[in-house]
Amino acid sequence: MRKIKPWFLLQSAVLFLYLAACAPGSVHQNTATQTPTPASQLLPQTMTPTPSRQLNPGQYTATPSLQTTCAGLSADIEVQLYLPYAAAADLDPIAVGTIPLSINTEQQSYRVQGAGHISYDETQTWDFEEGTETAEVFLELDVSLEGVCDEDIGGGVLRLTLEAAHQEDQGSTTCSYPPGECENSPIIGPQKQSFELEFPIEDGATVHREDWTTWTFVIHLH
Repeated sequence: MRKIKPWFLLQSAVLFLYLAACAPGSVHQNTATQTPTPASQLLPQTMTPTPSRQLNPGQYTATPSLQTTCAGLSADIEVQLYLPYAAAADLDPIAVGTIPLSINTEQQSYRVQGAGHISYDETQTWDFEEGTETAEVFLELDVSLEGVCDEDIGGGVLRLTLEAAHQEDQGSTTCSYPPGECENSPIIGPQKQSFELEFPIEDGATVHREDWTTWTFVIHLH
């Protein structure tokens, strides 16, 4: 029988211990718990976008276009004339006429024109024991106007010059019966009159003028 030499056994034991120490299962592991690195630190950092500067809407508001107040205007000017003779005869003392307006839209400055007529003829009769008395007040008045219609962002305005001309057949007449005689009196006042008028383009806007009597001008929008 072959004998194994002692030095060979010793060398084999050392080699066995060395291989056991290097085996994977024998590696000493650290039992301390390690905190995992957050995923947010592992991922690439993203840049937070800087919000763009917003402009104040009031700084760059477009100028609104002018309204077509004058171009689309359709209106009349009502003329009211107070007659003192009619008031003294217990008649309705107001003579009324209407002047339709015509707008020329071919130019930027809108021209305004108009013409009309006021006719008044009223009669009052009183009965007495000795007879009757009749009072008549009559008036024929030609009216014309011209001017411009100006408009802006806030609306519009009419600037007009009005001319009034009395015809010859105007005045008052008083007749008594009996004896049946009549007295004629002209209405006191100038034959021609002129007024400068300015109206905001608003329905019912009113302008008053005073001379020998009271004039009232009212705009009526259609």
